[in-house]
Amino acid sequence: PINLLKLHYSMNKEIKNILDTIEHCLKNNSYEAVETERVELKPSLPNEKGKEAISVYQSINAFLNTKGGFLLLGIKDVNNTTPNRYEFKGYKEEFESPIKAVENKFTTIEQRDFDVSPYIQYEIVDFYNDKVCIVYVNELPEDEKYLFFNKIAYKRVITGDHRIHEDAIEQHEEYKEEIKN
Repeated sequence: PINLLKLHYSMNKEIKNILDTIEHCLKNNSYEAVETERVELKPSLPNEKGKEAISVYQSINAFLNTKGGFLLLGIKDVNNTTPNRYEFKGYKEEFESPIKAVENKFTTIEQRDFDVSPYIQYEIVDFYNDKVCIVYVNELPEDEKYLFFNKIAYKRVITGDHRIHEDAIEQHEEYKEEIKN
């Protein structure tokens, strides 16, 4: 969709600023938080079933169900230690298959498969003498929400992915019925 291209091009400056900030932190052993409601860092994606993959798929689901955003794959935000820091992992070719698999990981409320490929774009960019992968995720139109990953719908709240309460899902389903009629 056209909105995805808008998201992609409008994010370039923001992504460059974020990558510059992270590079500065890596070089100077410092830390400045960059994750927001539209930005998520993930260290790796070695396979489709591992804990890292599940976390990536949950974040993509949350971005689809909320306001969109992007993931930077290959950088770990270690913010649960003192001092906080970034670890650069880099993008690896073996990430490609699980990244592409994301397009078929989501279902509707009726548990029908939903192809999200029109809402997702990928870009591999040079960073810190290696590469990172940027996954751009566009927000779903209101009449397509909510999508589920492993039978749970997620939303993005500040810097985290949270389960959408069943009441909110039911209310949205009622809203979708109203706008149909």
